[in-house]
Amino acid sequence: MNRQIDTAFMAAIAAAAFLPAAGQAQQAGGAVTLGYGHTDLSDGGGDLSSFTLDAAGNIAFNKNVNLGLYGSFVNADPDGADDITVGDVGAKLVYQFSSGVIVGGYLDHATLDLDDIGDLDATSFGGVTGYVAGDFGAEVFVGATETSPDLPSGVDWVDFGANVRYKVSPTARIGGHLMRSDISGSGEDVEIDTVGIGGDVAFGAGWAAFGGLNHSSVDLDDTDLTTFGIGVSYDLRHMTAIPGAVSVELARSHLDTSVGDADADTIRLGLTFPLGGQENSTPLNSVDRAVIAPRHNSLTTLLNAAF
Repeated sequence: MNRQIDTAFMAAIAAAAFLPAAGQAQQAGGAVTLGYGHTDLSDGGGDLSSFTLDAAGNIAFNKNVNLGLYGSFVNADPDGADDITVGDVGAKLVYQFSSGVIVGGYLDHATLDLDDIGDLDATSFGGVTGYVAGDFGAEVFVGATETSPDLPSGVDWVDFGANVRYKVSPTARIGGHLMRSDISGSGEDVEIDTVGIGGDVAFGAGWAAFGGLNHSSVDLDDTDLTTFGIGVSYDLRHMTAIPGAVSVELARSHLDTSVGDADADTIRLGLTFPLGGQENSTPLNSVDRAVIAPRHNSLTTLLNAAF
């Protein structure tokens, strides 16, 4: 429970610290999603319930400087086992030139709390560059991850990848990512790869649909995890004064290992509220959001897509 309190406290402090800056910004907006998920595990594995909180926002200080903030918190309660708590917060600061080229850096911090093992922390940092023009955007990044407990001496964790997005029309967009986390040094190297694609479309009258596919692989033990999700959302402002949207998503995760396979079927419910001048967007607890706006290392992105 201490880790849950610490993660929530960090998120609150980070938000409070940026409130004055947001007040001075030319434009600020974002969204918050409260979510609940119920997962049915195959082969008599039981059920798993999860409560989630996701937030994302952007502060434009002027036409060139943008600060992106994001975070998520998951508390999963599997049948007959201890709770699993996963949390991450991060920020990305970029400068956009008049040509559309962007340069900047990022900082992510993720925590996994397992009662039987303890806390596992990962802090990722690095640089980004890319190009934005109209409805198209592309970024590449390279950086490193440090862990607590520390990795063995001489072992390094390097992350690199790319993500793209394109607004097909005023009401539809697609996007995806490709990234690798390489843990190398003494002994055998470990490579964690993840690739994802997603999209969403608004039909009008408050209705929208979204879907995403994420595939991750760990080469050390030939393990693959594929998560697919599809859902619909409805903007409550079309029938009430509530400035939010409700959503439901059906997702399946397939785990393929050298010793066998397993499936997990999940139904996710979400309540998304816009912040600032932001319109209602794709729920932040969806697979679509996880693959279009991934984190900066493969392991955290894998967990965000799965939960």
